Formats: sequence, structure tokens, C-alpha cells
Amino acid sequence: MNIKKNRSLLEFNTFGVESVAAHYLKINGEEEVQEALRYIDKNRVEFLVLGGGSNLLFTSPRLNKAVLHIQTEGIDIVEERAETVTIECAAGEKWDDLVAFSVEHELGGIENMSMIPGTVGAAPIQNIGAYGQEMKDTFESARVIFLEDRKIRDIKHDECKFGYRDSIFKNELKGKTVILGVRLKLKKNPKLNFNYKGVREIIFKDETAKPGLKEIRDAIIQLRSAKLPDPSILGNAGSFFKNPEISEESFFILQRLSPEIEGFKTKDGKVKISAAKLIELSGWKGKRRGNCGIYENHSLVIVNYGGATGKEIVELSKNIIDDVYQKFGIKLSAEVNFV
Repeated sequence: MNIKKNRSLLEFNTFGVESVAAHYLKINGEEEVQEALRYIDKNRVEFLVLGGGSNLLFTSPRLNKAVLHIQTEGIDIVEERAETVTIECAAGEKWDDLVAFSVEHELGGIENMSMIPGTVGAAPIQNIGAYGQEMKDTFESARVIFLEDRKIRDIKHDECKFGYRDSIFKNELKGKTVILGVRLKLKKNPKLNFNYKGVREIIFKDETAKPGLKEIRDAIIQLRSAKLPDPSILGNAGSFFKNPEISEESFFILQRLSPEIEGFKTKDGKVKISAAKLIELSGWKGKRRGNCGIYENHSLVIVNYGGATGKEIVELSKNIIDDVYQKFGIKLSAEVNFV
């Protein structure tokens, strides 16, 4: 295990915000997690588990914690049945590498979530999703270590309380477990999801096209590349805000005021609307405030133009939330985690 004190975290977060960790522990093997926890006990410090750094914002220039940077690797097929294959993946693997692996092996279920940044271990916490697929759709279990007794056990799908960008790991188990690995059950003959217009437009340029998993993955990558900025050029954490869910009654009132706002019914009878559209209609798309602003090609994305602090980005997000609420009576909430 690699341990450093007063380590800059600038290169480990996609927002490109500077913050210095009091203790930095690079973890390459599962056994090193236990070693890291012993180090934390010995030094009596709080800690933060860091994966790809793609869904968090450091709000202070100094982090008086120990950062456990999980970089474990490994993707294995552990069970094969007539219609499904179960894959086990280490928490430190990049999520998109797992998607590429599944597509290469002609296994479906996560191809629409191509190019989502971050690590596999972070995926169930947020119940990541895109273009009609969510983590919960293929999730079987997570192998976790409980901090109270340092015992390892599996958390099954039914225990996870998955919701829209939500799970038990963000609530009851927050700060109580460390995810070591994840199991997904993928399909050999999946039903392909073309529900999103942009995906169909790319795939069916050729009317005779007979798309498969690779074609869907390629289309998603093309779409996301066009919409979202490269973090190596403009620091960002992807979608900053969640799409709000409101009652049908509220949606009908909203549509009378702004007919251009579309909604999609959820399974629990609510209507999900586009946070991006609300932000755009509020005049924030492409607007800059100091060293940060809203990306010109996608109003859900806050970008760091260079040198922005976490405090600046938080302040901008609060201004957007307040303005959207004043105009539409809808309170946006951040998808990004503030640290």
C-alpha cells in the first residue's frame, strides 16, 4: 500500500479542483483495504473512499481526512447459464472498461451506459443510469466490508433499496461500508433499447441497419462525446443536477406555463422532467461566472474553466437552484456529492 501525507488530489477528480488530503492511501489489492483501515484506526482520522473522482466536488482547499483511493482491478465470468452470464468485477475497475468487456463478449444489459465516468465500486451507490438503463437492472450483489466489525459479506439486490440515483449505500450504509466488488447478471440475447431519439437517429442512418450491442455502444459514445466536455480540457463531473420528479397535477400546470417542457411517467406515478430544460429556459445555458459556468452544449453540466474552487462551483449551483425555483417552483437537487 502506498501512503503519502499532504497529497494533492487535483489529478484525482474530474472537476479539476485543488484540495490537499492529510493522508493519501493508494489501494491496489483487496487485502490492502484492511491494512488501510488499521492505519486509520492507528492515526484516529476520518476517511473518504475515492474511486474515479467523477461524481464529487471538493469544497475546501484542504481535506483533513485519509483518502482511500481504490484502484483494484479484475473482471471475471463466474457463472454461465442458458440465457445469462454473471460477471464479477473489482471496485477499482473503470466502469466503461466493464461495459466494453460485456459488449466484446456479446453480453447485454449495460451497453446504454457506455462512457459513464467513474469506477465500478461507485456505480451501485449512485445507481448510475443513462439512455434507458440503470445499474439496478443487472445488479446481482456487492461484496462489501462492514467497518464496525471489519467482516465481509454480500449485499443482495433486494437489500439495496435502489431508487433514482439512490441506494442503501447513500443512506443507511453511508460511511459504514466499503464496496470491494460487484456482480452483474448480463443476458446472452438481450432486448436492445432504442427508445431515445438520438440513439435511433445515429443507428438507423442506414435504413437496412441491423444493430447489435456494439452499434448501440458506438452510438452512445458518439452522443455523449458531442454533448459532454472532455474533463481533461474542461473540468466537470457530468450531469450536476438530478432530473426532478413531480406530481401529474404539477406537471399539467407546468406545461400550461411552458409547453416546451416534456415529461415522462415513472413507475410510481410521478412525472420526471428535464432539469436541463428548466436550466436552459432560466437563461443559464452557456453563462459564465468567474472561473466556472454552465457548458454551452449541455445545461446540466457545470464546468471549471480553470482555477475554479469548490466554493465557487457550489455558489454557482445554489444560484441556479434558486433561480429555477423562483421561475418554475421546482427545487433542483445536486447529483454530485459535496466533500
